[in-house]
Amino acid sequence: MNLDELVTTANAMVAKGKGILAADESSGTIKKR
Repeated sequence: MNLDELVTTANAMVAKGKGILAADESSGTIKKR
């Protein structure tokens, strides 16, 4: 990935209405629900 691709990706991740979901659970715990 070059710098231009990195900047484009980073901007897309923080665009209005977008974001990152952080889950503090393992896959096994999530599957038990």
